[in-house]
Amino acid sequence: MNNKQAIEEAEQAAMRLVIRAVKDFLPQAKEIFRQETDLPQDVAEDCTAEAMQTLE
Repeated sequence: MNNKQAIEEAEQAAMRLVIRAVKDFLPQAKEIFRQETDLPQDVAEDCTAEAMQTLE
């Protein structure tokens, strides 16, 4: 395996992890969006950050 392949595999693994975290956080994100009055992009940013924290 060369460096390019190793980098691509690492990127794919990281993306799978992020997707999993966001999918797992979806029920909470829906509730947060229902309750928040902030701009949607701000709420989305907060939800993404919280989803990533679940990976720690």
